Amino acid sequence: MRIRVVVLATLSLLFSVSVGLAGEASDAAYSMVTTLGLGNNLAPTGLRVATSSQTYRMIVQKLGNEKAKALVKEELEHAIAKYQEPWNKNLALSYAEYFEPTELRSIANEKQASKYYGKFSAKQGEVGKSMQAKSAALLNDFVTEAMTKAFTRATK
Repeated sequence: MRIRVVVLATLSLLFSVSVGLAGEASDAAYSMVTTLGLGNNLAPTGLRVATSSQTYRMIVQKLGNEKAKALVKEELEHAIAKYQEPWNKNLALSYAEYFEPTELRSIANEKQASKYYGKFSAKQGEVGKSMQAKSAALLNDFVTEAMTKAFTRATK
């Protein structure tokens, strides 16, 4: 019975340390993402997705290409406030999968001078795949909200 208690206590301690380290990594990753503006690709990514949609083609038919693009950009900018923080958090979680808190802080503070910058560059593909898996639904919601409003405005 005593061995079981010791084992359970040890497992509990290991779990809490693991959770603490994961939290530290995601905090450091979020700081890096926001400091370096790594999540600032949401608007251009949203625009790329939006302009490849059938809804966009319908807006272009109504307004012409220039006005349609301006309207969609405007609606994406209105919607971004709701989606930017979750986007940044997902990106931070993706970086936290591949980097230690020390590495993340170094990259945030020293940028290309960091001794971890090579790893940072090398891991972009893996981080990107992780981010895509975490954020596909979020990106869809962002673009759908903006396009619904743009379509409504274009057809009035």
